[in-house]
Amino acid sequence: MFNTADWLGRALPAFPRLVITNKKALIVASASRAVFIPLILLCNIAQSSSEDIQRFVLITSDTAYLTILALFAVSNGYLTSLLMMRAITDPELQQDERDVASSLMLLYLVGGLAMGAILSFVLSLLFT
Repeated sequence: MFNTADWLGRALPAFPRLVITNKKALIVASASRAVFIPLILLCNIAQSSSEDIQRFVLITSDTAYLTILALFAVSNGYLTSLLMMRAITDPELQQDERDVASSLMLLYLVGGLAMGAILSFVLSLLFT
């Protein structure tokens, strides 16, 4: 489900009305995604029987969890596409700097995905 919603978010900038080019608006939109962290942590996620940690669960509905996850995924794909486009079309960049900017954006994207995967394994080992 996450991948489908992420793909939908990546397709949204194909509509010119949905493209945001303002640098400050993109920064605020990216930072505001942090609200999803506590929302997801407050959801009723199945706990293992050996878990000693008592979790505070505020959102018990699976539908609410899936909605939160879908919104998180759509915003992920949408902002990823917008930021990739904005990086190489920045008017402050010279033409020869755009190649470097696109390579760096790709490096940061892949690096972030790799770090997220590694961190998920570390957290899984710590809490299971």
